[in-house]
Amino acid sequence: MISVIGAGPAGSYVAYLLAREGKEVSIFEEHAAIGRPVQCTGILTSSIFDVIKVPKNVILNKIKRFKFIGNNNDAEINVKNENIVIDRGKFDEELCNMAVDSGAKLHLKTRYEGFNGKEILTNNGCFKTDKLLGADGPFSRVAFTNGLLTNRKYVYGMQATVSGNFEKDTVDIYPGLGEFGWVVPENESFARVGVAAEKAPKEEFDFLLKKYGKPVCYSHGPIPIYSPKHITEKNNVYLLGDAATHVKATTYGGIIYGIMGAQEFAKSICENLDYTKLWKKRFGKELWVSLKIRNALNKLKEEDYERIIQLISQKRVMNIFESIDRDFPAKMVLKLVLNEPRFFSYALKAI
Repeated sequence: MISVIGAGPAGSYVAYLLAREGKEVSIFEEHAAIGRPVQCTGILTSSIFDVIKVPKNVILNKIKRFKFIGNNNDAEINVKNENIVIDRGKFDEELCNMAVDSGAKLHLKTRYEGFNGKEILTNNGCFKTDKLLGADGPFSRVAFTNGLLTNRKYVYGMQATVSGNFEKDTVDIYPGLGEFGWVVPENESFARVGVAAEKAPKEEFDFLLKKYGKPVCYSHGPIPIYSPKHITEKNNVYLLGDAATHVKATTYGGIIYGIMGAQEFAKSICENLDYTKLWKKRFGKELWVSLKIRNALNKLKEEDYERIIQLISQKRVMNIFESIDRDFPAKMVLKLVLNEPRFFSYALKAI
C-alpha cells in the first residue's frame, strides 16, 4: 500500500500513475472537497503540455504577452507559445477523478496526524501502509512528523480575484513590488491580482487593488523556497511538490515541477529506482538556477529594475525572453549574458 497525503495536482497525479500500473494506492485529503481552498495563480507555460494532457474544460484563458512595469519604463514580451490560465479547482478535481477511476481510493475529511512505520494515523483511524508520500503543501505535516521539515524558508503570497477591465491576453508584472507583483486575467472582466514577498506585502497588495479594480475574493498563504539541502526521502517516507519545495524561486510556480516529480516518483516505485536521483536529474538544475536568479533579484534596487526593463526592451534581448520557457531558466541565463553583457553585473549578485 502506498499512502498519498494531499489531493492537490502532484498527489492526485502520482496516485493516478501508480494506480494505472496496478499499485494499491490511497489518497488522504483533509478537506471535504477537492480543489478547495484555491491558493494558486494558475498560470502555466506551454511546457505543461509536454508533461500532461490538460483537460480543455479547465482552461479559462490564453496569454500571449507579458508587460513588465516599472516606475518610469515598461517593456512588453510576446511569448512564442501561449501560456494558459486554468481553473485550479477544476484542474485538481480532474486529476483526482483520473486517480479514482484508475483504482485509487480517496479518503476525504481525513487529516494525516502521524506515522509509526507501519500505519498512518488520522482523525478517522489508522491505515496500514508500506510507503508514505507527502504531497501536503508548504508546511507538510508528513515532513514535520518524520524529521524532514528542517531549516525551511518561505515567502508570503497575497492574491485577490478582481473585477475590472483587462487586456485578456496580457499579464502585467511589477518586478519592484515585494519580490514581484502580478495581474493575470481570467478574461476581460476578471483578473488575479497578487504580490509575493518575504513578509506579508499588504502595502504593495493594496496599491495593486486600488489600481486594478474591486476585489471579489481573496486568497493568501506561504510559498516554500527551494534549497538543494532539503531531503525528500527518508526510509519509506517521501515528499513531493510543495512539500518537497519543488517550486521555482523566480515566479514561485510549482505545478509543472510537481507533475514531473510525480512522474519520477511513480517511475522509482515501478522500476525500483532512486527517487531523489531521478528528480534531481530531471529538474534539479533548473530549481538551483531559479534560486540563484531569485537571490540576485532580491539584491536589486529600484534603479536596477528600471535599467533591466530598459535592457529587456532591446530586440535581441526580447527575442531571448520570447523563445525560452521560464520553467527552464538555465539556457536563458547563459543566452542573456552572452547577448547582452550588461546582464553580467546582475548575474554576479547571485554569487
